Amino acid sequence: MHSELKQYQKMTEFLSGTLGSTFETALFDLTDSELPAVSAINMPQDHQDAVREFLREVCPLRRVRARGMCLNRQVIAEFGNLLKVSALLLPGEDGEAVGALCLVTRCGVFMRMMPLAAEMLNFDNEELEDEAMEPLESAPLSGEPTLEAIDRAVAELGIEPDRASQEERLELICDLMDDGVFELKGAVARCAQLLAVSPQSIYRYISKIKRARG
Repeated sequence: MHSELKQYQKMTEFLSGTLGSTFETALFDLTDSELPAVSAINMPQDHQDAVREFLREVCPLRRVRARGMCLNRQVIAEFGNLLKVSALLLPGEDGEAVGALCLVTRCGVFMRMMPLAAEMLNFDNEELEDEAMEPLESAPLSGEPTLEAIDRAVAELGIEPDRASQEERLELICDLMDDGVFELKGAVARCAQLLAVSPQSIYRYISKIKRARG
């Protein structure tokens, strides 16, 4: 471990103790090519690996080096787990980054709450239509579709799902239809969960795409 990182180890404990078990903290040594985690609290190995790859991608970027940080980026860990990652670059005596203090939010617990909150608040109830529940037609397959394709597509939006515009959601759902994802059991519910909308909204998007295609 780089000697200048010792002073930041207590910070990982402080952040973890303050924010609770839904959040993960880790301190990575950027002077080692393996980017080892000097300290990691509440962060399983697969999440460490995902954050490590994220650091390899963003740390060389000029904008990130200039700001000294990279905030609120979406990262997909093993098994399709969606993470929100923020990294603070820690400079050494020469000004070059020697470490990265990372704060990770496990998004799954919050996304599971969104559809429940929407249902309890009766969002979209006035727009419900009978056609929203019509059976889906077969869609062309691109390889073997999986539910993880939904996680990847949402992550590639590059923004928080609840901030996505109607056009962005429509384009995403159109791509998933073309890949045959909605042929899978649970795909509509999974997509609704990740986009923070009701399942009925997903059915309406699908119906709109089908009508546009004739």
